[in-house]
Amino acid sequence: MPEIAFHTDAAEDMRAAAASYEGRERGLGDRFLDEVEEGLQRIQQFPQLWPIYEGAYRRYLLQRFPYGLI
Repeated sequence: MPEIAFHTDAAEDMRAAAASYEGRERGLGDRFLDEVEEGLQRIQQFPQLWPIYEGAYRRYLLQRFPYGLI
């Protein structure tokens, strides 16, 4: 399976988004992180399935949150 790595800025954005969602509603930050984890697992299982975003990069869009994993 391909290794998944987060850019430092992306990891910070993910933590900030989770904290923001948690501030809106208790448990929402955890649901956001759970969906990110689900997306990462799907990407590892099917790395070529997602549409090309730019150059050689592909993008997986989260279902319930306005974020994508590149």
